[in-house]
Formats: sequence, structure tokens, C-alpha cells
Amino acid sequence: TSHVIERLYEKLPEVQASLPVGVRLIPYYEQAELVGQATWTVKKALLEGGLLAALVLIICLGSMRTASIVALALPFSALVAFILMRWFGLSANLMSLGGVAIAMGMLVDGAIVVAENLHRHMSEAPKDISAKDRLRLISKGTGEVARPITFAILILVVVFFPVLTLQGVEGKMFRPMAYTMCFALIGSLIVAILAVPSLVSLMMKTGTHKEPIIMVRLQKLYNPALDWAMSHRRIILIVVLVTFLGSVVLIPFLGTEFVPTLEEGSILIGVTMAPSISLVEATRTIQAMERDIKTYAEVEEVVSRIGRPQAGSHPHPVNYAEVHI
Repeated sequence: TSHVIERLYEKLPEVQASLPVGVRLIPYYEQAELVGQATWTVKKALLEGGLLAALVLIICLGSMRTASIVALALPFSALVAFILMRWFGLSANLMSLGGVAIAMGMLVDGAIVVAENLHRHMSEAPKDISAKDRLRLISKGTGEVARPITFAILILVVVFFPVLTLQGVEGKMFRPMAYTMCFALIGSLIVAILAVPSLVSLMMKTGTHKEPIIMVRLQKLYNPALDWAMSHRRIILIVVLVTFLGSVVLIPFLGTEFVPTLEEGSILIGVTMAPSISLVEATRTIQAMERDIKTYAEVEEVVSRIGRPQAGSHPHPVNYAEVHI
């Protein structure tokens, strides 16, 4: 869309030169702004999501090296998603790129589990361990968690299968998002079981690592809570069951629209007047509307169109007008 609009702007001087003196072409609405806003929304979400994920990793893992290794899962998973999108003929649009932004938190799950397990193994290993034993230790640590990680990520992929069965407008809009999320999750699995162990072998040192303060304090809160929960299993199960039933009761009150709201910064009002109205009276009525609309400080410009010629795809009589705000 943006490329087409750019080419139209290149042609405008030629059209302007052919117009009578005093007549000027002034664009008042273009969808390039909408495209720019939409793509920036996704870029911003990806950037903020990546930074937040990296920050949480540094705080919780207490190791810049380990956090850096896990954070690399994000761009690599996105890269795999883009390669598969190209392979399957999916375009990079608002919905498909939005899939990567939504999956941001899930993409580091597998890498975190592998990195944390290897972090533990490397902490327990002596500093003078040989290179061969070091690689064997990394291989063993990865193998311990490879199966549960694979199952966990495959379950997440399966969750999106119902979205892939959507038809009509919903299918056209949301299938690309589901495909992209599945591709990104597959990429995160590759990162977790292949890339993370390789990066650990290059970046992580053996020897005792100090546990981050925040995790030590959380552990002090978690252990008593876990002991209480294990000794009061019936109460926990009842609370979980009641919570689940409460969520089921709320289902009828949830919204059913499966299409996101699009805020493009402009409003189009369709005005239908009496069929017997004259063009002069329609013009006076619409101009009165324009003056009322312009009283709002947020409004920059108002452009109206009364009727539409038969040559158009949607011809309208003079009793119908469109007001662009």
C-alpha cells in the first residue's frame, strides 16, 4: 500500500500541470498514515517486549551472561518465523507480525529452562574441569530437560490449531497470526535445544554462582506456601475448582467480536438526508455540520462529499453525503 501511494505522489505534479489555473490537488486523506501507525505499533510492541523480557531475565537469573543467552532466543525465533513465512507464502502484515509480538513471552520459555538447568550444572562443576567434560556436562544438562521442553512447546503449537480452522473474514485475518506464532514457537524450540547449549559452552563459566537476592527472598516465601499447600490439598483443589466454575459462569458476559479496533486517526460519517432534498439544501446542511464539527479542538480538518457519480463503484444520490474528519 505504501509503495502505491508513493508512486501516486510522484504522478501528482503531472496531473497538477494539466489542471486549470487556480485549481490545486491537495491530499486530505491517505492510508499511508494508517499503515505507518499499524506497523509502528507492532515494532514498538516487539521492542518493548524484548527489552522487558531481557530485564526480567537479568533480575531473576542474576547473571548477565545467562540473560544474554536467553534473550538471543527472541530474534532467532523471529528469524525462523520469517523464513517459514516466506516458505509458506505468508506476507509480513499487521496480523502476522502481531503474532510474533503476542508470542514474545512464550518464545523464551524453553531457553530459560535449558539455560537455568545448565547454569545449575555449571555452578556445581569445578573451575578446572576439562573442555571435554565441560561439553559432556552441557550435553547431559540439555538432555535432562529436552523432552519436557519439546512437549510443552508442541502443546502450545497445538493450542493454535483451532484458529487455523477459522473461515471467512476471521480466517483471513487470524490464520496468518496463528501460523506466525506456531513458526516462532518452532524456532524457540530449535533455540532451546541447539543454540542455547552452544552459547553456554562459549559464554558461561564453571564455578559457584551467587543466587540473586530477589530469588532468595522469593524462595523464602514460596517454600512455606508450598508446604502449606501440600498439607491442605483438599482446600487448594476446592479453591481451584470454584475459580474454574466462576470463570465458566463469566463466559456469556464476554465480548464475541473477533476483530480488533482500528484507530487510524480519522472518522468517516455517512449522512442520509430526505430523498426529496435539493443539492443546494444538502450543501447548506452539510456545511452546517462541518461548522459544528470544527468547534472541537481535536479536529484538524473536515472534508465532505455530497453524492457520488454513476461511474463510481458505489453511486449515491445528492441526499447522501460522506464527511471525512
